[in-house]
Amino acid sequence: MILFWLLTACQSDYDVKEGAPQLEIGSSTVNFETVVVYQQSIAALSIANTGMAPLEINGTPFVDSNPAFQVTQVPQTVGADQTAVVELRYAPTEVGEHDAELQLLTNDPQRPLVSINLIGEGVHPLIEVDPLDIDFGTVSMGEQRSASVFVQAGGSGILGISDLSTSSSDFVVSLPPGFDLPVALSPGLGLELEVFFTASDDAPVTGSLTIESNDPTASEVQVSLGANGGGTGDNLPPSVVITSPPAGWQTPVHTSIPIQATISDDQDEPDLIPILIYWDTVPVTTVFANPNGDLSIDASLPTAAMGPLTLRAIDSGGAIGEDSVTLNVVDPNEPMPYIISGGVGIHHFWTVDDDVEIYVDDQLVFRDNNGTQDDHPPVSFMAQNGSTIRVVAIDNNYCDQALDTLLLHFGVGQSQTLFEGVCRSACEESPCYDSSFSGPWPSTFLDEEFQVALPSQ
Repeated sequence: MILFWLLTACQSDYDVKEGAPQLEIGSSTVNFETVVVYQQSIAALSIANTGMAPLEINGTPFVDSNPAFQVTQVPQTVGADQTAVVELRYAPTEVGEHDAELQLLTNDPQRPLVSINLIGEGVHPLIEVDPLDIDFGTVSMGEQRSASVFVQAGGSGILGISDLSTSSSDFVVSLPPGFDLPVALSPGLGLELEVFFTASDDAPVTGSLTIESNDPTASEVQVSLGANGGGTGDNLPPSVVITSPPAGWQTPVHTSIPIQATISDDQDEPDLIPILIYWDTVPVTTVFANPNGDLSIDASLPTAAMGPLTLRAIDSGGAIGEDSVTLNVVDPNEPMPYIISGGVGIHHFWTVDDDVEIYVDDQLVFRDNNGTQDDHPPVSFMAQNGSTIRVVAIDNNYCDQALDTLLLHFGVGQSQTLFEGVCRSACEESPCYDSSFSGPWPSTFLDEEFQVALPSQ
């Protein structure tokens, strides 16, 4: 009898080990540390099944939720002796510390519920630049003159200065000794940039210094630069202002784009001043404004690049005035960057109740499957004009059925409406209450395909 009991007990223990999953997680806390507001950070939480049966993940509900945190990907099943990841996103819209608790529900008999703490801090670095305009005065040919630009970090979090550039080779900018790009500045700290001008001829010169940083409200700050290369200074350079396209505009190569600008001068009539158009420092064509100083033409940019579109005007006295905007000219045969947001701006969040999946040419680019109402930051991906976007929205829970208006963005200022939005509720206290709405739950209330029509041809 004792031998039989021992054999039975051993057999039972063997069956448990042989037939049960066992969950192991990489960490009980995911710390996103600091993230600039309206930007996002992705973390992968490692989960392993060290048992001998498939591990089923039944859901990832938030307890004490915070809309800054989202679960973007969760495996449904993890095979025996396999590993997988739960993908998490932190996208703060407010400055400060944020936290949330996530519960992982599985069929592990020993650990059916595991809590994971999510923490992060939203920061808003600010860049302060002084001065914003520098006049080097009259400089003899071959002479060099310098001026200082002070950059200071404000706000919260680390200010990252990623690039420094000048629009004209007559101006050169340098960092203090011992500094290299990128530069990281804590709040309250600063540095002094040195800008040099060398007169190469007698003509007046204008340009700009561009300082790029991670300040979400001023990612590029421009300092106007000017000098008179040995002339009398009586003849001011023409004023040239590009009004369209805006900085950041995207367009396919060899596609005509509208260029609009205004020009004025103290010496010549606007329609008598030649305006040279350069794309990425390469001359494209020469044009003239109308007598009122308005310029409106269509031009085709010949090469794919992220670079400056420059309009340079030269009056009869040799004075030069110019203006530049940075454009992104892309190869239409290659995938191009697109963004889906919840409004006319590319930074608008959007809401879904309950779940949603977004596919681009049958490839999954976004998934929310946690069964709750969530606010999502914009979704970015690569696609082409003519690509197919499929949006699938599922209503799991009784009461609300909602999906915000979705807009597709290409570069700056070009957008296409994908979905007009829906909000219905079976609950009288909801602002979307509809007495005729009664489910069913769960149900797929949107499964539609849209064709990318941007950029318009």
